[in-house]
Amino acid sequence: MTARSLFQERVVMDARKNWQTIRLLIDWTVMVYILVPFLMYMGFVYVFLWQGKFEWIGHFKVVWVFIFFLLFLRDRFVVWLEQGDVLLLSTKRLIRQIKHYSLQYRTLLLVLKYGCCLLLFVPIFHAQGWSALDTLTLWLNLTLIAWLHMWIRYQQVIRGHHWVKQLLMELFVFGCLYSLFADMAFLRVVMGSGLVAYAMWIGEGWLSRQSYLEREVAWSERVRSSLQRTVLKGAGGFR
Repeated sequence: MTARSLFQERVVMDARKNWQTIRLLIDWTVMVYILVPFLMYMGFVYVFLWQGKFEWIGHFKVVWVFIFFLLFLRDRFVVWLEQGDVLLLSTKRLIRQIKHYSLQYRTLLLVLKYGCCLLLFVPIFHAQGWSALDTLTLWLNLTLIAWLHMWIRYQQVIRGHHWVKQLLMELFVFGCLYSLFADMAFLRVVMGSGLVAYAMWIGEGWLSRQSYLEREVAWSERVRSSLQRTVLKGAGGFR
């Protein structure tokens, strides 16, 4: 079995498992009485956005910063490796290829995620007089900062960095995000360059060296099973 087919099989299996978990949570009563009315309400809100009735939201830059920073915190990188891959020491090339595919897959998800988020906010940007080029630039900048934040956070976790270093990194990313929305061009360039340099330094040798492979597998399994663990915890609390 090739690395590509193995990677695709694990992604599909994980998607099916998450879908089964979601179906356990959302039965037809939840769909009819909660989900459908909520979607209808949000549809009316979106129409009102295009009519310019919520134009005042665009003036609160800090709100935008907090919204996207919370989205950043939900971005967690995983490698699609399992314990068996660690035991088979002769598969270093396969491990390297799976890591490469994991990086490409997560990058694609980030591009789609923040593209969809900005599409939802296009009416507000339109009311503020933004052009299509301005929105496209914001999308690229947000995706880049989100990717760097996800990558650095992952490297800090698997390398066992102290929580103070992780907190300082989060504050730095928050400042970088604020400079993006506050139109501080010089500060944005300086902080963005520092973030890129730190990401390149901390991730050096990640593909070629497997020094933290067991930690990577443990972290990835914990992240991939987070939905199931949350559901079980909620079910136990309900009982």
